[in-house]
Amino acid sequence: MNILPMVFVFIAILSSLSYQFLSQTQSITNQQALCLGFLKAQRKLINTRHKKIYKASKSLKKTVEIISEKKQPPLRTKQGGYFNLYYLLDPSTEKIAKTCLEAIISRAYGQHESFEKLQNPSFVKDFLALLKDQGTSLQKEAEKISLVNLFPAQEPYKSLYYKMLKGTLIHNNSLDGYPPLEKLFVLKKHNPSKFFSFPQLSYDQLSWIFGEKIRKAIEKKEAEINKTLEAAKTRTLNKSELEEILLQHRYLDSSLLLSHVSFQTTKTVFSSLQGHDPTTQITLIWEDK
Repeated sequence: MNILPMVFVFIAILSSLSYQFLSQTQSITNQQALCLGFLKAQRKLINTRHKKIYKASKSLKKTVEIISEKKQPPLRTKQGGYFNLYYLLDPSTEKIAKTCLEAIISRAYGQHESFEKLQNPSFVKDFLALLKDQGTSLQKEAEKISLVNLFPAQEPYKSLYYKMLKGTLIHNNSLDGYPPLEKLFVLKKHNPSKFFSFPQLSYDQLSWIFGEKIRKAIEKKEAEINKTLEAAKTRTLNKSELEEILLQHRYLDSSLLLSHVSFQTTKTVFSSLQGHDPTTQITLIWEDK
């Protein structure tokens, strides 16, 4: 009797069973690796978030200590915000933009020896008119408008613009220097972009727009409001509070100006936190909303 066929059948059955066993083992191993990878990524994510919360709590504790000593942290930064120069190029907003930009350019640059001509109101008006003409020309040619290609065509305005564009290395709104244009101005179409964001303005920038008297009134009012508030709840003036001060000082076109001003404050959140396991390439993302 030939037993070889039986041996082959037996071997084939063993091979099949071994392959199934190995496949199941491999599948279980993969599942275990995935589970471990998920847990590692989750642990890293949680650890990252706890570190962020701990750092935030330490910062808050320091701020509370400062307030307890009656030392209010600065509400406005020295760097300040930006003014949207595109408002000068739009006929619907040109008038209100001119009034503000004349004051801003004259006060931000006119105090420096290199820009003595900017102390002359008619010179500043001509300067802005040339900027508008250049911007309008670029719009007609469907060219992208930027601070770099907004050069006035005539001298001495062209040379002055070049100096303003470059700025100086030290420029903290001091007499020793002046800021480059990119630190003060942007070019963005309206809706949703506004002429400027009031909460982001520095006290120097408030002086440029509204004058020193109104700036002091704003600073005083904000100090009164925030005197009894916790550090995390301090705020700048809202629209109605600012409008009240402007009306008291008879600031022209206050309602028209404020309709183009943003009063939104930036909410502090944890930007996307991630936990990643390099072995399984599993990434978990946490977003606070």
